[in-house]
Amino acid sequence: MTQVLGIMWIIQMRLSPKNENIYLCEIELTNKCNYRCSYCDPHSHLGSNVLDYEDILWYIDKLIENDNTKTYNIRLYGGEPIFYPYIDILLEELYNRGVTQHFVTNASRPVKWWIKAQQFLSGCIISVHMHYAKIQHIINVCKTFDTDKPVYVQALVDPLNWNVSIDNATKMHNELIDFKNVMVIRKVVDSDRNDDYEGVYTHEQKDFLLNWDKHFPDNKDWNLDNNIVAGPLYWKKNGIEKEYIRAEAKLTGKDNFFGWLCNAGIDGTIIDSYGEVYKSACTKNESSIGNIKKRKVNTPVKGIICDKNVCNCLTDLQFRKFLI
Repeated sequence: MTQVLGIMWIIQMRLSPKNENIYLCEIELTNKCNYRCSYCDPHSHLGSNVLDYEDILWYIDKLIENDNTKTYNIRLYGGEPIFYPYIDILLEELYNRGVTQHFVTNASRPVKWWIKAQQFLSGCIISVHMHYAKIQHIINVCKTFDTDKPVYVQALVDPLNWNVSIDNATKMHNELIDFKNVMVIRKVVDSDRNDDYEGVYTHEQKDFLLNWDKHFPDNKDWNLDNNIVAGPLYWKKNGIEKEYIRAEAKLTGKDNFFGWLCNAGIDGTIIDSYGEVYKSACTKNESSIGNIKKRKVNTPVKGIICDKNVCNCLTDLQFRKFLI
């Protein structure tokens, strides 16, 4: 018997990261972006919202004050977070608070800026949008990171630009193979974030993605705490662990947790560029738990029971889930 949501349950199985003490807070610093990707939510690049960094710091201080035993992992995204006007101040202030922090970014700022910025980061997730990205620049940015900091380079494999996507992924894989802290991974592209996007993988393309590791072998033994960025998730049952592969789950429909207990709000929260705080991305159409601009946010005492047929958000997926 395990107590979840204040109720005693018989847990058949759970999905969780290796380190179950991490609290992941995702912050949409702005909804401005210098790219216009066809598969992205237009909200992510057509807006004008910019959060006040002092409001952000107030909320992080509140989290730490409420529970200083957790490892706080701050995920900065947008829009494009590296063009947030107060990013240099925010990075240093978060670093001084002892939290871990990383970007989900297109990495398009100059290498000179990255050399300084990476000092305050625990790692990075670099999204390579094939229509816009300069591949050699992405490679050069990866090389600026200290070797103890995990860098995930997620190649967004667009079915409408398949050949370019694979060619660029190949170039990045080959040039970064000797950098033990850098891993080139696949990112599935579909219409989840933009209903107007029309790309669909062929059977052959889907098979290629499912066998990504055969095409891009990577035998790096990461002696890194990649949980502080976006480390692997595991099915856990009766003391046995089996790794959960996100991309494969996406391609095969195994990202459905309908009816499961989810620790959204307990294992982390999401802040949008209006300052609204939510338990998860999938609850944004429901009531928020507060707003950092108003300096009033409730502390959740229970998670949610999933009522969705697909888990679309990387952050939502990292919250622990329990099959009852």
